[in-house]
Amino acid sequence: MNDQIIEFRGSELLKSEVDIVKELENQVGVEATSRQEAFDLFVPLQFIAHNNRVTHVTMHKYSSREFPEALTKLKFLEMINFTSTELEIIPESIGNLINLKTFAVDKGNISNLPESLFKLDSLRTLLLQTNKLTLLSPTVSNLEKLEYLFLSGNQLINLPESVSGLRALKEMNLSWNLIIDLPDSIGELTKLEYLTLSKNQLVELPESIGNLTSLKELWLHGNKLESLPASILNLEAFEVLQIDGNPIHENPNTEVKKILDGLRNNGVKID
Repeated sequence: MNDQIIEFRGSELLKSEVDIVKELENQVGVEATSRQEAFDLFVPLQFIAHNNRVTHVTMHKYSSREFPEALTKLKFLEMINFTSTELEIIPESIGNLINLKTFAVDKGNISNLPESLFKLDSLRTLLLQTNKLTLLSPTVSNLEKLEYLFLSGNQLINLPESVSGLRALKEMNLSWNLIIDLPDSIGELTKLEYLTLSKNQLVELPESIGNLTSLKELWLHGNKLESLPASILNLEAFEVLQIDGNPIHENPNTEVKKILDGLRNNGVKID
């Protein structure tokens, strides 16, 4: 019977789930290790199971450019995490994982994302740091429940106006890209608390920054900023502004000095 529960790699799984994990092991070329809770980040293939189904999978130093299709058959997966991988291609079949809450590929070779990824409306965390992305699809706005977006270390030049659709977003890290400007619509992210834009090519910020009513920290190290929008003084939750490595830090004009003094008077820590 496909639904019988059997012991496998130290966990009790439905036989149908065991069959898929075995298929995954064959595709990856290593034996899986079962964990009860926390992962050991240096083990090649690990999984966590709840209610006899695989819910979390992490893979370290996965050496193929192709995504292991067996993963897309684990319909109760909530988290996938690749670290230090040669992975290049994410298949459209990733859209089968309707329960996925966290998708992470850290230090990979991803240059394009399938549209089906942006249909995963359970997704809360999308982490694609140190890959080769050059653009973010406008359909990212479909991820209405996304809370954490980490895209540092890519080759992004800008963001789509539709980023405003990420109304649940709390933290966004876009450092170490090539971003030259931000869309005005970024001001609609009223739940955003932490915004990291260090090491980009920004010359200015939009006035709409002042609409980020939940913003606590704004990191802008190593850009080309020559001005700040006066609207930044409206940020009541604001605590930290990091601007070293910019003209406004090294040689601020009169208007910028006035804004920085106003922020300091509001209790904002400026570095």
